[in-house]
Amino acid sequence: MRITAPPNWFDQTPDSAFLRERQLVGDWRDPNSPRLLPFSRATLWRLVKAQQFPAPQKLGPNITVWKCGDVRAYLLSITKTTKGVAT
Repeated sequence: MRITAPPNWFDQTPDSAFLRERQLVGDWRDPNSPRLLPFSRATLWRLVKAQQFPAPQKLGPNITVWKCGDVRAYLLSITKTTKGVAT
């Protein structure tokens, strides 16, 4: 049984919530899975390393998360940059 999230789940998520990598870039095993970011897993980690994307937090040895508020701020910043508003 597969549970799908409503299309506006990201808007309803509080800024303090944690997001896993699968929620950001989708699940590589399921190409139809929802994704927030328009790039791959490798690009996500390249951007993190270059400090162009918010740094994740480690909750355990195999659990890496990003704060929803940080991701939301990143998405707003790239939206402004692509529209030529940011300096």
